[in-house]
Amino acid sequence: MPREPNRCACGGALESPPGRAYNEEAFRYFLAVERKRSKRSARPFLLLLLGLEEPSGMAMDLDPVTTAKLFSGLSQCLRETDFLGWYREGRVVGAVLTLFEESPGADMAQMVVQKVRRTLHAGLP
Repeated sequence: MPREPNRCACGGALESPPGRAYNEEAFRYFLAVERKRSKRSARPFLLLLLGLEEPSGMAMDLDPVTTAKLFSGLSQCLRETDFLGWYREGRVVGAVLTLFEESPGADMAQMVVQKVRRTLHAGLP
């Protein structure tokens, strides 16, 4: 039986447990749901994408130890309503920060980036 568009084959998981993350398929499914919810409610969200690069500028695969520290650190920065997962499996982590009353704007985005940066610098080599 073919899947419906924007339907995740991973089932009905409601939330990613703290320190864990959705796989790419589930994350993109929940991102699509959040985009629709945001459009319908006129309440914006922030999408944070984080990837690591080699000094040459090439994207690098994340090893399991770094991945665990990265997800753990990011989960400390997120609220109950936010979610975390792979935007590109093994390479780019995504976090969706939801339920803003108005457009978060550059100042809010910069505050989030600074908080994430401080948390990750403390937990990653």
